[in-house]
Amino acid sequence: MNKMFCFILLFLLIGCESKDISPIKWQDTPENLLFKFFKAELEGDCESYIECLRISDGARRAYELDYELVQLLHQLYGAVEERFGQGAWDKFRKLKIGRASNVLIIELAGVNIENLVEEVQKWEFTQNDECGVWRKSRELTGSMFDSEIKVEKRGKNWYVVTGLTDSYEEILENEIKIYQATLDYVDKPGMTLLELKKFKMETEDGIY
Repeated sequence: MNKMFCFILLFLLIGCESKDISPIKWQDTPENLLFKFFKAELEGDCESYIECLRISDGARRAYELDYELVQLLHQLYGAVEERFGQGAWDKFRKLKIGRASNVLIIELAGVNIENLVEEVQKWEFTQNDECGVWRKSRELTGSMFDSEIKVEKRGKNWYVVTGLTDSYEEILENEIKIYQATLDYVDKPGMTLLELKKFKMETEDGIY
């Protein structure tokens, strides 16, 4: 084999794995990864958030959109709770008007940096070799299902695994439009939770 070709191949292989070989701060254990991931979400630190994720080739844009959607959901949660009172978000999510219209779950709804350690302690970790799952029971989530965050170890570092690909970009862009419009509608005079939910559904119908 050509020596130059071998050198280039070795260089590419080392380059591809360098991220995993070099330790990344707060990703050396599953526990540290979960704390870093949640902290980045709460602080609005996009780079640290994405650094925690195992990103598929060509899918970075999808992960950036996912981050943008999560941040938007936090804003909407805060606006709904402020406008309609404590517990209003949960009521808004569960409101049913004709057809189903799900509101995305915010894993860290009501969590802040001050009580982040307490939140992390509510999650239980199950490990299988270099893969694992963080779970939060449905009794604690208040939903019908347990919450799950899948993680895996590559080299020296742990990553959150979501399975997003570039094919999700359009869906995420549409969801951002829906929730941004809903957020902008919260402060309309005379607004009620029922009217807000109707508006969200009408916005969905206009986009999908």
